[in-house]
Amino acid sequence: MARAGGITNAVNVGIAVQADWENREFISHISLNVRRLFEFLLQFEATTKSKLASLNEKLDTLERRLELLEVQVGTASANPSLFRTNACLSIGEGSDAVGIGGRKHLTHPSILLALEEPMLVCQ
Repeated sequence: MARAGGITNAVNVGIAVQADWENREFISHISLNVRRLFEFLLQFEATTKSKLASLNEKLDTLERRLELLEVQVGTASANPSLFRTNACLSIGEGSDAVGIGGRKHLTHPSILLALEEPMLVCQ
Protein backbone atom coordinates (compact mmCIF):
# COMPACT_ATOMS: atom_id res chain seq x y z
CA MET A 1 0.00 0.00 0.00
CA ALA A 2 2.85 2.31 0.57
CA ARG A 3 3.69 1.97 -3.03
CA ALA A 4 0.18 2.82 -4.17
CA GLY A 5 0.18 5.82 -1.88
CA GLY A 6 3.47 6.97 -3.40
CA ILE A 7 2.08 6.79 -6.92
CA THR A 8 -1.01 8.63 -5.88
CA ASN A 9 1.12 11.24 -4.20
CA ALA A 10 3.27 11.62 -7.35
CA VAL A 11 0.17 11.94 -9.50
CA ASN A 12 -1.21 14.56 -7.15
CA VAL A 13 2.08 16.48 -7.28
CA GLY A 14 2.07 16.27 -11.09
CA ILE A 15 -1.48 17.57 -11.22
CA ALA A 16 -0.58 20.37 -8.81
CA VAL A 17 2.49 21.32 -10.89
CA GLN A 18 0.42 21.31 -14.10
CA ALA A 19 -2.26 23.48 -12.45
CA ASP A 20 0.45 25.83 -11.17
CA TRP A 21 1.90 26.26 -14.68
CA GLU A 22 -1.54 26.89 -16.13
CA ASN A 23 -2.19 29.51 -13.45
CA ARG A 24 1.17 31.17 -14.13
CA GLU A 25 0.44 31.23 -17.87
CA PHE A 26 -3.00 32.72 -17.23
CA ILE A 27 -1.48 35.39 -14.94
CA SER A 28 1.15 36.12 -17.60
CA HIS A 29 -1.54 36.65 -20.25
CA ILE A 30 -3.54 38.87 -17.91
CA SER A 31 -0.42 40.93 -17.04
CA LEU A 32 0.49 41.32 -20.71
CA ASN A 33 -3.03 42.46 -21.61
CA VAL A 34 -3.10 44.91 -18.70
CA ARG A 35 0.23 46.37 -19.89
CA ARG A 36 -1.10 46.68 -23.46
CA LEU A 37 -4.25 48.36 -22.20
CA PHE A 38 -2.20 50.77 -20.08
CA GLU A 39 0.05 51.65 -23.06
CA PHE A 40 -3.01 52.22 -25.23
CA LEU A 41 -4.54 54.50 -22.62
CA LEU A 42 -1.30 56.51 -22.34
CA GLN A 43 -1.15 56.90 -26.13
CA PHE A 44 -4.85 57.79 -26.27
CA GLU A 45 -4.39 60.42 -23.55
CA ALA A 46 -1.42 61.98 -25.36
CA THR A 47 -3.29 62.06 -28.67
CA THR A 48 -6.45 63.55 -27.20
CA LYS A 49 -4.47 66.18 -25.27
CA SER A 50 -2.71 67.17 -28.49
CA LYS A 51 -5.95 67.37 -30.45
CA LEU A 52 -7.70 69.30 -27.68
CA ALA A 53 -4.80 71.77 -27.54
CA SER A 54 -5.04 72.28 -31.30
CA LEU A 55 -8.81 72.77 -31.13
CA ASN A 56 -8.37 75.16 -28.21
CA GLU A 57 -5.95 77.29 -30.26
CA LYS A 58 -8.40 77.37 -33.17
CA LEU A 59 -11.24 78.30 -30.81
CA ASP A 60 -9.15 81.12 -29.30
CA THR A 61 -8.43 82.43 -32.80
CA LEU A 62 -12.12 82.31 -33.73
CA GLU A 63 -13.07 84.06 -30.49
CA ARG A 64 -10.57 86.86 -31.20
CA ARG A 65 -11.94 87.23 -34.74
CA LEU A 66 -15.49 87.32 -33.40
CA GLU A 67 -14.55 90.02 -30.89
CA LEU A 68 -12.93 92.03 -33.68
CA LEU A 69 -16.01 91.68 -35.89
CA GLU A 70 -18.28 92.68 -33.00
CA VAL A 71 -16.20 95.83 -32.49
CA GLN A 72 -16.32 96.58 -36.22
CA VAL A 73 -20.09 96.08 -36.35
CA GLY A 74 -20.50 98.25 -33.27
CA THR A 75 -18.37 100.97 -34.86
CA ALA A 76 -20.27 100.70 -38.15
CA SER A 77 -23.60 100.93 -36.32
CA ALA A 78 -22.48 103.94 -34.31
CA ASN A 79 -20.87 105.79 -37.26
CA PRO A 80 -22.28 104.54 -40.57
CA SER A 81 -20.87 107.57 -42.40
CA LEU A 82 -17.35 106.20 -41.89
CA PHE A 83 -18.18 103.26 -44.14
CA ARG A 84 -19.93 105.06 -47.01
CA THR A 85 -17.94 105.95 -50.11
CA ASN A 86 -18.76 107.65 -53.36
CA ALA A 87 -16.58 105.32 -55.39
CA CYS A 88 -18.10 103.70 -58.45
CA LEU A 89 -17.23 100.31 -59.83
CA SER A 90 -17.60 100.06 -63.59
CA ILE A 91 -17.00 97.02 -65.73
CA GLY A 92 -17.01 97.71 -69.44
CA GLU A 93 -18.10 95.37 -72.20
CA GLY A 94 -15.16 93.50 -73.70
CA SER A 95 -12.89 95.06 -71.13
CA ASP A 96 -10.20 93.26 -69.24
CA ALA A 97 -10.12 95.85 -66.48
CA VAL A 98 -12.34 97.08 -63.71
CA GLY A 99 -12.46 100.81 -63.02
CA ILE A 100 -12.64 101.83 -59.38
CA GLY A 101 -12.68 105.56 -58.78
CA GLY A 102 -10.91 106.25 -62.07
CA ARG A 103 -8.26 103.51 -61.65
CA LYS A 104 -8.11 100.40 -63.81
CA HIS A 105 -7.50 96.97 -62.21
CA LEU A 106 -7.03 93.81 -64.27
CA THR A 107 -9.50 91.07 -63.54
CA HIS A 108 -9.53 87.36 -64.17
CA PRO A 109 -10.99 86.51 -67.64
CA SER A 110 -13.51 84.06 -66.22
CA ILE A 111 -15.08 86.86 -64.20
CA LEU A 112 -15.54 88.96 -67.33
CA LEU A 113 -17.02 86.05 -69.29
CA ALA A 114 -19.82 85.88 -66.75
CA LEU A 115 -20.82 89.46 -67.55
CA GLU A 116 -23.37 89.85 -70.30
CA GLU A 117 -23.37 93.63 -70.45
CA PRO A 118 -21.48 96.57 -68.98
CA MET A 119 -22.45 97.54 -65.48
CA LEU A 120 -21.89 100.36 -63.04
CA VAL A 121 -22.12 99.90 -59.30
CA CYS A 122 -22.09 102.91 -56.98
CA GLN A 123 -22.72 103.30 -53.28
